[in-house]
Amino acid sequence: MNRLKATILAGVLASGAVQAEGLQLQDILQQVISQHPKTAAMREEGLQQQAKIRKAEAEFDPYFSQKVSSRVSGYYDGNVLTTELSKPLSEMGARLYTRYALAEGSFPVYEAQYDTLSAGEVSVGIAFSLLQGRQTDERRTGLRTAGYALQQWQARYRALLNDQLYQATSTYLKWYESSLKRQALAAMMKTLSGSEKALQRRVEQGDAAQMTLDEFSSNTLEIELLQADTQQLQAMTQAKLDYYINTPEPLAAPGTTRQQWPFFINATRLSDLQRQLAKHPLQQVLMTDLQTSRAQLTLAQNTLLPTLDIQASVARDIGSGPANLDGTESKLGLNFSYPLGNRKGRAEQQIQQAKIRQTEFKITDLQQQLMQQFQAAVARWEQSRRVLTLRQQASELAARLQRAEQARFDSGDADMFVLNARQNKLIKARMDAISAHVSQRQAELDLFYAAAALDSLALQPSDHAPLLNQPTRSAAGQN
Repeated sequence: MNRLKATILAGVLASGAVQAEGLQLQDILQQVISQHPKTAAMREEGLQQQAKIRKAEAEFDPYFSQKVSSRVSGYYDGNVLTTELSKPLSEMGARLYTRYALAEGSFPVYEAQYDTLSAGEVSVGIAFSLLQGRQTDERRTGLRTAGYALQQWQARYRALLNDQLYQATSTYLKWYESSLKRQALAAMMKTLSGSEKALQRRVEQGDAAQMTLDEFSSNTLEIELLQADTQQLQAMTQAKLDYYINTPEPLAAPGTTRQQWPFFINATRLSDLQRQLAKHPLQQVLMTDLQTSRAQLTLAQNTLLPTLDIQASVARDIGSGPANLDGTESKLGLNFSYPLGNRKGRAEQQIQQAKIRQTEFKITDLQQQLMQQFQAAVARWEQSRRVLTLRQQASELAARLQRAEQARFDSGDADMFVLNARQNKLIKARMDAISAHVSQRQAELDLFYAAAALDSLALQPSDHAPLLNQPTRSAAGQN
């Protein structure tokens, strides 16, 4: 996880290397990744999952125990001290142990096994399973499923980043669109203001009617209304964007920086994104569910086996005492048991088998959904490129027609009604061209979102990334 985070941050910093006043898109994305409370909370969950793995590993830690038994009344006065150090192993359910026992006093014949020489008895042994518990047990299954839980968290963390980056960038694009429209309207308003002053002088000199000035003023009023609407939309999107920003620094106005657009699409990236579908985090979540169910199924099948455990040990007494305690002794024990019926184990096996089939069906369904969503996103992106080209051509044509009509009006060959109509068409064409430009950027973003690649591939620095403020008619030509 740390390596993934470092890669993401390095890419963001590299692609936003040109410093400028105000926050750029890359700055916002960096804050979403590193500072947003939602992603920070998810990272804390990752720390919990890592701790759970250490907790599961602790099941195999060495264990020290000591027991003291003392007979305080009666004919016999035997006392026994037993100290043991054991270590569970991860294979065959085995357990290594070493034991030291020291006895003093007398014992009845049925407790003769407690007798030791004067310096005690030292023994070492091993216990392991031949059937139930040989391949797996609850400790090994717990450790395995804890690893799957960590993998699932990593996938859910990627999915969360993908959602957060998508929502932040989509909100930024709406703010960016309204800002571009405000700039375009302000530029047109500046041009019209000069024309309005010239027309007003003509009215004052008697060269034009007051009605002509009123018609012209209605056109400027229409632009002012559009400015008010775009200003309101910009304020609304700014408020939404503040959710992803943790600094009071204002946003950099479009055109004042040379910030790159990290989510551009070309033929190479399109192929990369399609390959990314196989690593989609939602699919990885289901895959870890499948692995967990298979581990639980193996555990359930293990409980259906008979218990057949072997325990072997070697012991030697040290010191003086009875001759029958002197020397080295070896012990071999066998434990066998089998529950009759075992309906609980069979029921658990059926449950896990059904879970596996259910998860496999979910994976198949998700794969089909992801491919369908990606193909739909590709279609929208291709359509957005065509629409952008047409909108740009329409804007250029409207500008030429408006200039021509303005020249005719200045020479007295056209009336204000036709000039206003041309001006309104020009305003609409420019607004539509800006919307088409942003729609193409949104379509590119949708492709990255569909492939869940917003947190990795897109934020890697690229020498071919286009500038966000410069719409292109053909993104397919970039390689």
